Amino acid sequence: SGAFAALAAATRAVDRRERFEGAALRSHVARAKAPGGVFALLEAARREEAELAAETAMLDSLHREAEERVLLQRQLNMEAAMEKKQMERRETRRRLRAERKAAAEKLLSDKLDA
Repeated sequence: SGAFAALAAATRAVDRRERFEGAALRSHVARAKAPGGVFALLEAARREEAELAAETAMLDSLHREAEERVLLQRQLNMEAAMEKKQMERRETRRRLRAERKAAAEKLLSDKLDA
């Protein structure tokens, strides 16, 4: 009977310890789920991380658009410079033709006068 009593006492002790540990665990879980608890903090951290990821994606998109605009502007500037050069060449050719024509007319006029 002493062995049974010792076994019963040990069983009650184990039961008490398990109940205490279960209550402690439930208490920890309740505190973790409470406002400001670990779960709430983790959820806030997840939300913040998601917001940061969205902001990063938006900034990346804006950066790509800005790069595309810069490249387009460079292309437009190059095309404008080529057009300007072409117009300058045309103007030079026109001026030279006019000068040659004037010189030829003056030569003809001088021959007629002579």
